[in-house]
Order: sequence, then structure tokens, then C-alpha cells
Amino acid sequence: MIYVVAVENGWGPAADWDLPPDAKDGFTVSAFALALLLVFRTNSSYDRWWEARKLWGLLTNRCRNLAREAINQLALARWRTMVWQLGPRALAV
Repeated sequence: MIYVVAVENGWGPAADWDLPPDAKDGFTVSAFALALLLVFRTNSSYDRWWEARKLWGLLTNRCRNLAREAINQLALARWRTMVWQLGPRALAV
């Protein structure tokens, strides 16, 4: 496309060539097809990135929840052990 514009304006070594009008249409159609291809590739790559971001966020949240539950279970186990050990002493008083 840039080459066609350069030739039409008389720039470059091919300024003496006369391109038929049909040749310009071919460049226009191919440029339009290339633009659509690039748009679709950009959209699909953004969709893949967004899906990965969602999955990474889900993984992070589930790991946080697992850690929270583990801490709660350990605290509950320690509390039960403490109550079990102090139970006979509390009854003796």
C-alpha cells in the first residue's frame, strides 16, 4: 500500500511505471484482509490472557481459602488439646 502511494506521487525508482487501476484494488483488498486478520488475532490473544487471569485469580483465592481453613483447623485442634489437658485440673479445683 505504501509502495502504491509512493508510485502515485512520483517518489522512488518506480515512478515511471504506470500501475493499472486493478492493481490498486488488489492492494486495498489484501490490506483490508490483513487488518481483519490482525484484529482477530489481537482479540483472541486478549481472550486467552483474560482467561488465564481469571484462572490465576481463582487459584489464588482457593489457596487463600485453603490456608485459612488449615489455620482454623490447627487452632481448633490446639484448643481441644488444651481443654483435654486442663479438664481434670479444672474439675479438681
